[in-house]
Amino acid sequence: MIFLDHSYTNDDKHSFLKKLEKYGFKLSENEVEHPVKQFCRFIAFTGNPLRSYQYLEFVNVKKNGEACSVPGVSFGYTKGLKNYFNKIKNKVAAKFEHKNYKWKEDSVSDLPGWNFVTFDKVKLKGIFPWFTIHQKRKNERKSHILMAFKK
Repeated sequence: MIFLDHSYTNDDKHSFLKKLEKYGFKLSENEVEHPVKQFCRFIAFTGNPLRSYQYLEFVNVKKNGEACSVPGVSFGYTKGLKNYFNKIKNKVAAKFEHKNYKWKEDSVSDLPGWNFVTFDKVKLKGIFPWFTIHQKRKNERKSHILMAFKK
């Protein structure tokens, strides 16, 4: 089954994210760095029976970094992303990719990280759809993303 995982958008200096905090949203305390100098913070939501949380991702691009070309929406697949890719690869132009969490130190080994399925010819104007699965890190007990609303 396909489910909504998260969405992302560019957010210079996380200014929009900070405005949402004033409306009562709880922001993640941590910031995650992605390749091409993208620094991300999150607002997570619980209540999805297929996933422990869904989230909004706000991308702050640092100097000489690469901004997201358009906002994106990410989906997941309950039976594993590799299975989803194998199911569709002969029907649509798609690519499976793996990126290690420790991409700065080792971008080659098959270590825990993110798995992606992206599409070559998607006709959705102004939005980038893809599939992603976050693999558990060693000794991971709970999410690094905090839930959406303050008490």
